[in-house]
Amino acid sequence: RHGTTLGELQKSHANLAADTASRNAQHVASLERIVQLEGTVSTTSDRHGADLDTLKAAHAKHEVLHSKHSKEVDMLKNGQAIHATVAERVKNVEQAMDTQAHEHSKHASDAHGKLEDFHGRLSTCEA
Repeated sequence: RHGTTLGELQKSHANLAADTASRNAQHVASLERIVQLEGTVSTTSDRHGADLDTLKAAHAKHEVLHSKHSKEVDMLKNGQAIHATVAERVKNVEQAMDTQAHEHSKHASDAHGKLEDFHGRLSTCEA
């Protein structure tokens, strides 16, 4: 009876030793995998950090260009406002010249009429 129990214990111990060896092998494999994953995460993290720095630099450059573009757009808007003002001023000058031309024409016509009157009276005096 003890022999059977001893045999069972030895068999159980052998199974336990085999399970322990198997778990130890799995544990070592898991540790190796964890070390490999840590290396991959570290490499990926470094690469993403570099990519982030590149992206930040590109963003800063974009902000500078956007600011410059905004200033240029503002200058164009101001230029259009000045251009509109110049066009209005030219229109006003043209209207003033047109008014002056009409007044000059009226004065010339009046003067011409007076000269013809004077000429008529002078002709009467000479005859």
